[in-house]
Amino acid sequence: MRAGEEVRSGQEAGTAGGIACVGNFIVDRIHTLSYWPEQGSLAHILHQDMGVGGGAANVVTDLASLGFKGRLSVAGAVGGDRDGVYVRDRHAALGIDVSGLRILDGQATAHTHVMNVPGQSRTFFYHGGSNDLLTDDLIDPTAFAASGHRIFYLGYLMLLPALDRKDASGTSGAARLLEAAREAGLTTCVDFVSSEDPAFADQVAVALPHCDYVIVNETEAGRATGVVVRDKSGTLLSAVEEAGRRLLDGGVAKGVVIHAPELSIWLSPDKVPVVTPAIAVDPAHWRYGYPVWISADGVNLAGARASYQGLVMALDTGSAIRGPVRADLYMGRGEAAGEEAGAVRHPLRMWRLVPRP
Repeated sequence: MRAGEEVRSGQEAGTAGGIACVGNFIVDRIHTLSYWPEQGSLAHILHQDMGVGGGAANVVTDLASLGFKGRLSVAGAVGGDRDGVYVRDRHAALGIDVSGLRILDGQATAHTHVMNVPGQSRTFFYHGGSNDLLTDDLIDPTAFAASGHRIFYLGYLMLLPALDRKDASGTSGAARLLEAAREAGLTTCVDFVSSEDPAFADQVAVALPHCDYVIVNETEAGRATGVVVRDKSGTLLSAVEEAGRRLLDGGVAKGVVIHAPELSIWLSPDKVPVVTPAIAVDPAHWRYGYPVWISADGVNLAGARASYQGLVMALDTGSAIRGPVRADLYMGRGEAAGEEAGAVRHPLRMWRLVPRP
């Protein structure tokens, strides 16, 4: 959630169930650079923005922006610093219950410096801070169940060291937390991060038997199961489905969703997988990308235009970018692009323009 992206404030808690989002809460400082410098060189920062990210933060703010009618609550750890106040205030402004965010005095709130050059992939410099100290004894799933919540989301595993780490008994804080959530009657949903930690599969395995749903990308599915999902050329292999089945065999109770640039797969026990291909952009016909009409209303967002409409070209970056990326809109070049990125802070409605057969 970037600064200025609030869709509404003071949302009243609904009564139709609820979702508790637990895990990473990270302050993102996004720097748009003039170019990526060589070591020892200088580059200009054209624009700076600030927002809140992390698995739990992204999910809960998206739900709030979409107008979810039930309760929305968060649980995690922030530092006793200005960033911690910022995280709490940003969520509270959307009507999200922040009472589950523990303040760890003397610790820094987790934060990331995101270095972005328009048209290129982003580079991330991350400090785990309070996130690294989040343990299962700081979170009480029974309290969420008692207040009417039904779903317990945990993300990201493999970016929460104190929860990921296996102990002498062979279990982990994440496994205990998810087990407690299910015993309280909550449905558990888990997301991973694309870590290259050699202990990835071992640490994830102990949590799988306590997961109702797992939602991961193809890289994470491969690392969690040991299945090779892409060949040396980067082509997605049909073995990605086997990776999903192994996650089910590892104990996931209800469903595994694997998303990749090329497709998504939903696998459930004893059911035929549901495969949805991505819309491909044929460079022979769409050299500059896929045409998209956008319509945006800034309402009263600070720094945003009153409205924005226009035709843009959505580039096919599936072969160039792996893993989650932000959806930013850049119009123009150089400093103009940075200024545009700062002014267009809107919830967008998008229409894909499909050519007639």
